[in-house]
Amino acid sequence: MLHGLQILRAVAAYGVVAFHVFEFLNATPGFGLSRFEIGKVGVDLFFVISGFIMVHTTARSEKPGHFIIKRAARIIPLYWAATALAILATLSTPWLFPHADLSPASMLKSFAFIPAPDLSGEFQPILFVGWTLNFEMMFYGLFALSLFLPAHYRIRALVAALVAVFILGRLSGADTSAAFYGQPIMLDFGIGCLIARAVSFPRITQMVTRAPLWPIAATVLAGLVTVNAAGLSQDAAALLNGLLSGLLIFAVAAHDLHRKPAHSPLLTSLGDTSYSAYLLHPFLIPVCGVICVKLFGTTLFSAGLMLAACFIGTAMIASLSYYTYERPSNRLLRRFLLPRRIPPNAAQ
Repeated sequence: MLHGLQILRAVAAYGVVAFHVFEFLNATPGFGLSRFEIGKVGVDLFFVISGFIMVHTTARSEKPGHFIIKRAARIIPLYWAATALAILATLSTPWLFPHADLSPASMLKSFAFIPAPDLSGEFQPILFVGWTLNFEMMFYGLFALSLFLPAHYRIRALVAALVAVFILGRLSGADTSAAFYGQPIMLDFGIGCLIARAVSFPRITQMVTRAPLWPIAATVLAGLVTVNAAGLSQDAAALLNGLLSGLLIFAVAAHDLHRKPAHSPLLTSLGDTSYSAYLLHPFLIPVCGVICVKLFGTTLFSAGLMLAACFIGTAMIASLSYYTYERPSNRLLRRFLLPRRIPPNAAQ
């Protein structure tokens, strides 16, 4: 069990929660609070971890079809359920998702992981945090294609494909679905893939077993704070956030694999439920925000109470979702869609 990476998943998820809470506070007149830019790094962490985990856990003999089925069973049920809930919430309470486009074409694209603009012009699906899953599904598609190649060439071909998609996106012009993939964050998956390969090198193994890794993590955290406070261009900040996130994942993964793994039952549990936390927290934030403002006005106490309520509420809802829907639906679909292995001694 890669406990350190699970803990980082929890940090990433609740960093995104904090970012969206501060976005709400920043947009509400009277608070005067700045944005929590570093919270966006949670997405970089998710993407780098995703690249690492796919390479680290996928068997050399894995079939492309099997891979896609397993990833779809993991991602689609909760996302589709949350998107359907967002549609119902928008119809009944429009202020919850004010920019959601409920046209038939928009709904179809949201369910199909096709980038499309919402009512504000941003390329976001109806459940706006789902924009990251458009990247994720593109990565899974490229990863599945790489499985057709001999194992020795897969990572190099996959990283090259990610770079090609990024470049084509940059060249396609603004405001197109192709341009959506021209964001530097697309490259984070490739960083994770390369790290998964690097931590298996004998020289790397020897280095990390002898040298402490905490200085790397401390340097990365200082770098992330600096980058997100420096007012850099969006692309420059995104590239640096991805590289620094990769360095942090390297330190944590190497510690998990080659030293005594970090272990915290609470944080590991929050990491297990991080996908549910990520998809479901947008339903809580406006509700908690409106209640706190009505009760306590636009005060620092109100802001702190909202942040605490969103963290606790997200953790509770995510846990309920994970154990009653996310994990059972994943197991059910895998059991139904994947062929059963016949025991070697079974009767012919």
